[in-house]
Amino acid sequence: MPVRFVVVQSNPDLFWCSCARNIMKEYVDQHEHFVLNWVTEPKYGIDNEVTESKMMKYEFALRHLDDSSMVVIVDCDVFVTDPLVSPLDVWDNFAHKDTSMILSRDAHWQMGVPVNSGVIIMKPDGFTRQILETVVKKGRLSPDMHGNLYNAKTLVDQPRLTFELRELGQLNTKPVSPCEIHSHVTVVTQRVMNSFYRIPMSFWSGFHYDPPESKWRVGDWVSHVTGMDATQRVKAARIFGNGCPGIKDNTARLGKLTTDGKAKVHN
Repeated sequence: MPVRFVVVQSNPDLFWCSCARNIMKEYVDQHEHFVLNWVTEPKYGIDNEVTESKMMKYEFALRHLDDSSMVVIVDCDVFVTDPLVSPLDVWDNFAHKDTSMILSRDAHWQMGVPVNSGVIIMKPDGFTRQILETVVKKGRLSPDMHGNLYNAKTLVDQPRLTFELRELGQLNTKPVSPCEIHSHVTVVTQRVMNSFYRIPMSFWSGFHYDPPESKWRVGDWVSHVTGMDATQRVKAARIFGNGCPGIKDNTARLGKLTTDGKAKVHN
């Protein structure tokens, strides 16, 4: 089955995006029938326009859905760290016959943010088209109306997607388990497809509350270097920058740098 990766680069000048582009291209080139669509957003001068434009990844995916391919939406700060893993493997292991979408928990899934939209695997069907059309049409949640529901004051697509899935009965907003299964949506742990790598001592104290299952370990499919300022993300890009021009291969150090003591370093 063809697999189409849709990646939106919201900050064209930032270093980690070029690293992610190179790593994703190498990954796609290793797998037959994988297609990479790296969508570059225009540069805007107003923050609201920048954040609203993140909906481009949903618009692009919606335009390119067809009955023969699977679509994987990936944030531009997601790095493939195990190229042997395929989204088809994830689908085979966790989807049932009516599954339309697989996404992962957020690190703060027990603190009011049930899912993270950094990596989403979707098959083209009526439910997928409905949810994408709704998210694109309605746009971000209004902080004036919804407050900081699902981090609506700082995030764009993820709060709206979470809200609409809840409205359709496809998501528990007060989950009690790391995984959940609904008629069209399956939620998996971050270790499966969206584990976080955060630089310690960053500006957001919430990093300290990331549960163990959310933290990146050697052998995970991808690492999402989310929730950090540009300086910290550049540091993360240098760590995961294997294959990027001018960047030393630091992958041997990853086991020491992760906060999880069970991580193993590749020989």
